[in-house]
Amino acid sequence: MSLLRIRGFGHRYGARRALAPMDLTLERGESLAVLGPSGCGKSTLLQATAGLLEIGEGTIERGWQNLGMVFQEPRLLAWRSALDNIALGLKARGVRRRERRAAATALGTRLGLSAADLALYPAALSGGMRSRVALARALAIEPDLLLLDEPFAALDIGLRHELEQWLLRECLRLGCTMLMITHSPREALRLADRLLVLGGQPGRPLLALQPALRATDRSERDVLALETALLADTGFRAAFGLPPDERVEATDRAPETAWFQHHCLATPAPDRQAC
Repeated sequence: MSLLRIRGFGHRYGARRALAPMDLTLERGESLAVLGPSGCGKSTLLQATAGLLEIGEGTIERGWQNLGMVFQEPRLLAWRSALDNIALGLKARGVRRRERRAAATALGTRLGLSAADLALYPAALSGGMRSRVALARALAIEPDLLLLDEPFAALDIGLRHELEQWLLRECLRLGCTMLMITHSPREALRLADRLLVLGGQPGRPLLALQPALRATDRSERDVLALETALLADTGFRAAFGLPPDERVEATDRAPETAWFQHHCLATPAPDRQAC
């Protein structure tokens, strides 16, 4: 059984349709990034996957036991130390205090948090430290599926890159599957094996992209080359409402080379250039 199987899922908020019916399958050990402009239904898809929305249309089959989630905001408990925030999920499972604190300390240390850092409360932590704690909290339970809602969007490029690389290593170590939403092509290409691009209102899948190398095998040079090819692609630019890039020759527009396997999933809106 697939870890996640979505069939015909769509969603409305009252009279407004946010997401057109769509299908999606995620196998164990895969990582998938969902990209798209604001308002295309990315967060709706993630919240429905997590069970935070009532499913009124289609089905979502969940094949995991443990679910971890990292939000845009760290959402730490202000009255608990960084260490106890990391250990929160383990406490909910009934893990003994000594064992959960030892596990949280080891995880926090791997993330670059010192013993003094782990003793601090969220108000005394920097933004980067709060992001580390939130990430460690989600991974402490060793999730089968990790959901990421743009958790690095507010970080500077150096810290973002550091946490992305750490996350890749930890997910490889744990063997966890990852589903993330992001506005950043570079972040998607650093972290995800596959990319799904949503667009339109209501949102719908427009492009599916499969780089030749898995995320764990891509160098930074690979990521930058992939990003360049992606930003020149007419289908990708149409999804984000970007004008055609006139600097790129027509034969170079679509990254249908060794870099990508690339296909359209839906017909773009009539006022946008076809994929």
